[in-house]
Amino acid sequence: MHEIGGLVGQPVEILLNVFKYLDGRDLARCMRVSKTWKYYIDESSATQYAIRLTKHGYKDSPRAQDGPYSSTASRLKAFEDHIKRWGSLDWIEERIRLPEKSLPWKELAGGILAFSHCKSITCIKLPSRICQSPLRTWTHKSDFEILSFTIDPSQDLLVLVEILDSNGKISLDMHLRTLSGNTQHPRASGILSSQDLLDIDNMRNKFYLRVMGDAVALLGKDARLLIWNWLTGELICDLEASGFVWIGPRTILLPWNSHDTSVCGALELYEVGQATRLRKTVVLELPLYYSPKRLGFFLYDVHANPTPSGCVPFDSSDLWNIHVSICALDYDPAENSPDLVVSVAMLEQYAHEYLHRDHVESTPSISWTDWGPHNTCLIHRFARDHPRWCETRGSRFAWLDTSKNLSVVDFTPNLIAVRPDLSQSQSPTLGSVGKTESNDRSASVIESYESPVHPKGTGRPYHEVKRKLAPPLSEPSHIFVDEEHILLFAADEPVLIVLTL
Repeated sequence: MHEIGGLVGQPVEILLNVFKYLDGRDLARCMRVSKTWKYYIDESSATQYAIRLTKHGYKDSPRAQDGPYSSTASRLKAFEDHIKRWGSLDWIEERIRLPEKSLPWKELAGGILAFSHCKSITCIKLPSRICQSPLRTWTHKSDFEILSFTIDPSQDLLVLVEILDSNGKISLDMHLRTLSGNTQHPRASGILSSQDLLDIDNMRNKFYLRVMGDAVALLGKDARLLIWNWLTGELICDLEASGFVWIGPRTILLPWNSHDTSVCGALELYEVGQATRLRKTVVLELPLYYSPKRLGFFLYDVHANPTPSGCVPFDSSDLWNIHVSICALDYDPAENSPDLVVSVAMLEQYAHEYLHRDHVESTPSISWTDWGPHNTCLIHRFARDHPRWCETRGSRFAWLDTSKNLSVVDFTPNLIAVRPDLSQSQSPTLGSVGKTESNDRSASVIESYESPVHPKGTGRPYHEVKRKLAPPLSEPSHIFVDEEHILLFAADEPVLIVLTL
């Protein structure tokens, strides 16, 4: 919104009609124009809904003619309850018995948890308070051993990986099926195949497999990245990579080690073209303490769990398509305990300039001081209770430590300044948020506090909630997070703990 002077003094009906077409940022600016404008924006559920969605990094979903969330007021209340529950971790807990011979390959996407066991895939549709839907389970059988898989409920897509060994010649087939019925996907051209693979023992290790739109990417243990267009069957690229993250339908991020002594690493953004090639668009430099040589280095795809359209009235904003979370254990030689450092890098300001240019003469390089420090938080300084499993979703980061404490950090991006004090750091405080007593909730002590910012940059404050899980809980083996659930897997028994918001 560039010019607002012409609206000053207009009738209320005109102002309210204009406000309906503004996003959260513009509405926040309008609130500073006058007390009258601020009053009308505060009193309107439509404008408050737009502001709150933008502040927390969400967007509105398509609306049905009827249903519990057909009105803006009902959506605003549901969203406020949603954010409040995330701030307490006072959730309903369920324990589900899994098949005894389940393999450790699991995936959570669109509210569906899928895991393989030999020649079958079991899917669990998790319960949803927002959609008012119960838990549902189904199993798909296969005529071959499933080496790896991935799902995309928004496209009703199930991708199964099969390894074929014929007279010493090894090939890989990816079967494209429907998640709902286990039939060949109607939009797929056929089976995706690769004939040029390494030895079978190396390829039997788990693949990292992800779908984004019409592209499916597969990374093997041999650090070989293959990307296909699964609609046409065309192989888009075949290159070496230690990892990858989809951050948009046509944008992929790869970690890269720099030979420059002053820059120990970088993140390279590539654009996946229609032709069989990738186009490098920008290099984001990492500082010394993010060097993969010094610490555990992980990249998380925060938009890997697309939410199917339907009853959910809101979803993660498109801003998260160009958002990257970096988690690292930073071991300082001068200290005995490691630091868990998380950087939330909002790449929005670079997207239009670097990711959507038609002609690129050279690949720009952006230094860490330009894009990173102001988004970096020191999440925790660990002594004995170091993190065992970590997961991220949007602006939230969850981990489970050795004392079986579940912690969730929400460094809400504050994409807009609705109030003058939103962007100001708060003093560290510690206090009890709640204690559950009812039978349908596990007894737990929940604590919450505001943390200081990361000392290695300008940083931002964040909100942390910690929950002590109720016994009995054996050693955990994995943690999953989506918009309505936190899932915990036990290591020595086939038990799944589901915390539902």
